[in-house]
Amino acid sequence: MYMGYVDIAQRDKIVGWAADSEAPDAALELAIVVNGREAGRVKADRLRLDLKKLGKFGEGRHGFEFNFEPPLDPAAEHDVVVRIAGSPAVLPRGAFKIRRGPEPTSGIVVPAGHADDRASRHAAPATTLPRYVVHVGLPKTGTKYLQHNFWRLRQQLREQGVYYPSEWWQQGPIFAHHELAEGLRKAPDARIAEIFSQLNACGSATVLLSSEGFNPIPISGLEYLRDLTQGARIEIVFYARRWSDWLPSQWQQAVKQGSLQTFPEWYASLLSSADTHPGINQAIYLDKFAKVFGRNNIRLVSYSNLVDRNVDIFDHFCSRILNLAASPSIKGRGDLVHESMGALLTELIRNLNARQVMRSGKSGYHVFEAYRDISADPAVADDVALLYAAMRRHVVELPLDDDIFFLKPIYARLNEYSDLLVNPEYGSNVFRKQRGQCRYVRSEYLMEDGVMNALGRISDALRKRLAATAAATRPAE
Repeated sequence: MYMGYVDIAQRDKIVGWAADSEAPDAALELAIVVNGREAGRVKADRLRLDLKKLGKFGEGRHGFEFNFEPPLDPAAEHDVVVRIAGSPAVLPRGAFKIRRGPEPTSGIVVPAGHADDRASRHAAPATTLPRYVVHVGLPKTGTKYLQHNFWRLRQQLREQGVYYPSEWWQQGPIFAHHELAEGLRKAPDARIAEIFSQLNACGSATVLLSSEGFNPIPISGLEYLRDLTQGARIEIVFYARRWSDWLPSQWQQAVKQGSLQTFPEWYASLLSSADTHPGINQAIYLDKFAKVFGRNNIRLVSYSNLVDRNVDIFDHFCSRILNLAASPSIKGRGDLVHESMGALLTELIRNLNARQVMRSGKSGYHVFEAYRDISADPAVADDVALLYAAMRRHVVELPLDDDIFFLKPIYARLNEYSDLLVNPEYGSNVFRKQRGQCRYVRSEYLMEDGVMNALGRISDALRKRLAATAAATRPAE
């Protein structure tokens, strides 16, 4: 995060500091822009003892002094911007006016050595609040693909004025702001407030936040988020997906997270409460965001319409949501982050979830993680091959139809937001209704020779892996 301050702004010089909290030893180059034209550049590499004492900025070599030669015209008012060179990011409190007047030294005068003092007197620097883009999912609409690219390309995004904060990242391959979403559910929170005070002054044109966890936040938590941004514009980016595509994918995700239900069981349970389930009745979330942030601040994207047209959702996000002239690009950007498990692996994990519940009383994502760790073991691989051979003989398809009668009013309700579609030229409806199917494995495969013994051996290997993981993470006595 870019941080800094203009301590002195006069007609003959500008003095202050600038640093990057994520590269505390790096010296930033600053561009000084006067009345829309660059007047020169300066390196922020002077020693500042106050910054050194803070302990957050390396050795504290982040001070700068820029001299105007000749001094600015005292008979005119001057708009001055201190910008990070090569970037649209403006130094926090780095946009201000130097007013006309008889004093050759009129301007900001702040005692040196106090990095957190606020400026006063003739020229008051104005903090330009960023635009906040809050990407909320839905789950299974390419969120992991987007978030992974936001992370991998965050430096390139930052150079184009988009800041993707790292403050709320969790350990492991999760590059989203789930911790922030969880904190907002328990708001207010002093740490969140402190971070937002820094984000509001980060100097980037846009701050990008992303988590599917923003969807279930109660209205009070969303209102707290709105208040933390101090009046900045907030855009909610919501992706809709057709049900016949979303349902199989979401069921597999539910199993990955510990569900024991077969697809017919899961599907029947969901449809029995379709009007109150926000994955089906997506207007539930849209209504909430509209109430807190305003209907016109919702950017509705049809994931299904984009996929139907073979549009890359990251390129689309960069051009139509972030308004970038070109998408950042690095080798391998298009790699999928989370591939579908498929019918066979889903059934195996579902069965292991059930065994873990019988053994310990609970299941969860840790079962899938442990299986992934042991799956390369040749002994386990042989048993998996036996299971898969049996499962393939019992794979069936359950038909799905987006146009069944009790989904019609839900579809009409969702389409009340169709005027907010980012790309209506790809379809005037939130999605085009279709028929589909979900492949799953019938339980008869369990009766085939050797299947139960193979499952038992895989389950034993899984149990040992879970026990070893628990022992490795247990605090030392």
